[in-house]
Amino acid sequence: MNGHKLGAQGPPGQQGARGRRGRPGPAGKTGPPGARGLRGTPGISPKLNVTYIEELTKRMESQVTTFVPKITCSLQSKIQGDDERILVINEKLEMRKVRFGDQGKIECRAENIFGTQVARVKLFVFGPPRFSITLPGKVIGFLGKTTKLLCDVVGFPTPVVKWNRSPAIPLPQVRSSLTKGSLIIENTKSDDEGVYICTARNEHGTVIHGTFLKVESVVPPEFSTTLTSSISVPGIRETLRINCSAKGSPLPTVTWYKDDVDAIHAINSVSNDEYTSELVINNFQPEDQGIYRCVARNKYNDTITTNSTVFLPNCGNPVNIDNAMIMKSKNWAGEFVRYLCHAGYTMIGPAVLIDWNVFITPSFMTTPGEWATKTPATSVTII
Repeated sequence: MNGHKLGAQGPPGQQGARGRRGRPGPAGKTGPPGARGLRGTPGISPKLNVTYIEELTKRMESQVTTFVPKITCSLQSKIQGDDERILVINEKLEMRKVRFGDQGKIECRAENIFGTQVARVKLFVFGPPRFSITLPGKVIGFLGKTTKLLCDVVGFPTPVVKWNRSPAIPLPQVRSSLTKGSLIIENTKSDDEGVYICTARNEHGTVIHGTFLKVESVVPPEFSTTLTSSISVPGIRETLRINCSAKGSPLPTVTWYKDDVDAIHAINSVSNDEYTSELVINNFQPEDQGIYRCVARNKYNDTITTNSTVFLPNCGNPVNIDNAMIMKSKNWAGEFVRYLCHAGYTMIGPAVLIDWNVFITPSFMTTPGEWATKTPATSVTII
């Protein structure tokens, strides 16, 4: 050892890195085959049911249709479909030939089997001013009364209304005001007579209207045809006609009352500044008798009245009947005397017994002391 002496062995060093994996060895020999398994149970081959498939397809299509919402829209209570101008196309509302009158609220409703959804929106239609009514060319105002000159106009944006006089003189000071575009003149005077111009304007256009104001004095109502104090109706089942006419400025209207209750069947007409009312009662009956009142009244509540008592004539007093005939030519002492009123008359007298044998059994007795105003040509027994 070259004369050197070996020392003691030191501690082992750290383990080195793992080497690479070697190549796989050759494959072993194939083993013997295993035992054959048991044969399984044969399966069932399904048959194609064409009818079932068609029915299933129809159901699916029906459900799909049910799911799709049905949309309807309305405009100021006009249901979509009732107005051909309002349509729903591809889930959108379409309006054709839009008019100013269409302005208002639109409501659309979507419905299917799951529920309903509603949407609302306000529709504004822009347009120039126009008069909503036919305005008069002449208005009569009355001294000391209130006069109204109309200027009813629509448009959007809302038109601004102004009044002027022609020729250009001031409007009545203090006594004039505007209400919804109309000119109001209080305590009308003669100097207020003349032409008044209404001008309505917005950003889309202007309209103008002129009205001539004629100032007159009030003429209170007066009857041109009045009633007689009493009217005798020829008979029951007849037609009663009574005329009542009145004049005045302003022109009055005529109303009928029976025993202070409104009467009906009045036919009214106006001609030559005269208001005529004809009261018509068809098939007149005893209960139609009474006091009829014709009342003429103007718009300032100036009123006049005329009355007439309408009645059916009667047979006369049972003691001395002039308008009836005795049912029998001979009567025995103590026997009831039977009368038959002539057509158009009623029996009067106390405690009259009406023989209703033809209509009702037993007989009917009126209350003692009352007049019997029953149908004429009824057999009557006097007690």
